[in-house]
Amino acid sequence: MAETPNFRLGQRLSYSRALCTVRYIGPIDGTSGTWLGVEWDDPLRGKHSGSYNEKSYFTTQVPNAASFIRPTRKPDPTTTFLEALRKKYGDGKGDELVWEGGRPIALTATKVFEEVGFEKIAKRWAMLGELKAVLLDGWKIEGVESIEEIKETCPNIEELDLSRNLLPLSAITTICLALPSLHYLRLNGLRFDSLNIPPYTTSPFHKITHLELSSTLLTPAELSTLLPHFPSLQILSLTHNLLTTLPPLPFPPTITALDLSSNLLTTLSSISTLSTTLPNLSYLSLSHNLLTSLSLPANTTFPHLRRLDISYNRISSFQELDHLLPPTFPILANLRIGHNTLTDGMKKEDAWATMVARVARNVTVLNLSKIETREREDAEVWYLGRIAREIGEAGGEDVIRSVVRKHGRWVELCQLHGTPVIPTPEEAAKEGNTLRAHFLKLDFVRDGRTLEKMVPPSIPVSMLRRLVARWFSMEVLRVGMKCELRQHDMDDDDEDGEDGDGEVKGAVTGRDGEGVVVLESVDDTREIGVVLEELKGRGRVWVEEIQRCL
Repeated sequence: MAETPNFRLGQRLSYSRALCTVRYIGPIDGTSGTWLGVEWDDPLRGKHSGSYNEKSYFTTQVPNAASFIRPTRKPDPTTTFLEALRKKYGDGKGDELVWEGGRPIALTATKVFEEVGFEKIAKRWAMLGELKAVLLDGWKIEGVESIEEIKETCPNIEELDLSRNLLPLSAITTICLALPSLHYLRLNGLRFDSLNIPPYTTSPFHKITHLELSSTLLTPAELSTLLPHFPSLQILSLTHNLLTTLPPLPFPPTITALDLSSNLLTTLSSISTLSTTLPNLSYLSLSHNLLTSLSLPANTTFPHLRRLDISYNRISSFQELDHLLPPTFPILANLRIGHNTLTDGMKKEDAWATMVARVARNVTVLNLSKIETREREDAEVWYLGRIAREIGEAGGEDVIRSVVRKHGRWVELCQLHGTPVIPTPEEAAKEGNTLRAHFLKLDFVRDGRTLEKMVPPSIPVSMLRRLVARWFSMEVLRVGMKCELRQHDMDDDDEDGEDGDGEVKGAVTGRDGEGVVVLESVDDTREIGVVLEELKGRGRVWVEEIQRCL
């Protein structure tokens, strides 16, 4: 395959700001002249995978990301690191100024300018030496200046974004050698033709603690070559890299956060080696993959993992959550599992309660929401009852083992809340099978506006009052509530609002002949389910603003 004087295989080019890599140089059957076969970084620009008339000339990393173009088509002009830096953060004119005699002068932040007219430029470019965060994403940077010139111009850079440029790894190495304070490096969207780094006494990347390599399409083998050069790495992003598995890699053991989102991982076991290669891992993101299973090899444990994101996958069974219990994840505290198919067809409150009850108690934040103590207890008790109904429907005690195997927390929850009574198949069929059946159904009405709410019977009246104040934008102390009980939901012999012992639950009045429970005490700690124990169907709560004497 002959190369033209201006192009070479693996070369990075930009056409109309769209980046590509040269994969082929040569003739194409049925045409005249020489062609460039390129693979576009944006696959939507491609037309095929390197073939023409059913003949393959090269292959692409991403299907249908290639096209053929003529070498006569001019690519976008490129620039260098310091040219881009000066254009964006300096005077916008580049790095060359001309004397009257026509001799160009290269300026740096540390040079002293004594000629008339250069004072303002000197001050402006001196600011480059103070820059700490530099973003040069998409500037078509292809080359770099010397280490000395970079040191003189911008020695204090701590955070650098070189994403979506045309730089080879050798040029990035030069830049890092010149920036002693650099610790945050973004290289997203780059393509590396070579990963060879000359041997140094100290790695050019030894101070990098945060590295982003998203959309680089690096393979596990290439990562094995590159990662050992980053011995101090703490945070690593490898998103959008078409990864299907992660074999044991020489990860720096200092890594505490790893982002593998938007890859092609299908099972949690495909990354199980991270439990040994990353002993200090505390955050792991696997969102937007193709996960269907969360099972892991026996004795796998992530002892320090506190945050796990497996949202936007294809997990279809709640039983998969059992794989996230201790001892595999002993201190997992924050879990995201939303936008999977395991909750399809379920009512929102049922799905939430099931997730809360099935995850370990050390999980305090679920899908970005804090799990309250009472909320967890209610969900666990309801979930125990649901398991008991499942056992009952299956035929009773003799099938308890097969059912319990599907519910990893059964033993733990029975120890916490007591073993529930197993109903007979007939009893189980009569009981409701949704969380909605165990909540109070209340319509809150104020000034013609009605809010339908499902209220846990265990919350105190005072908490309900605070919720109502928030729903209707009222002051808590001015919230008055009267719960209207439907006549067909009340006992015929107990219409005055007294219980069996004659205790008055609230001041009972009437509204068009119907009983109304007036909730007056602002600090009432009684559970709403006890106060409204006569309410078995849907109730209506009239909300009004009242004046209180303080």
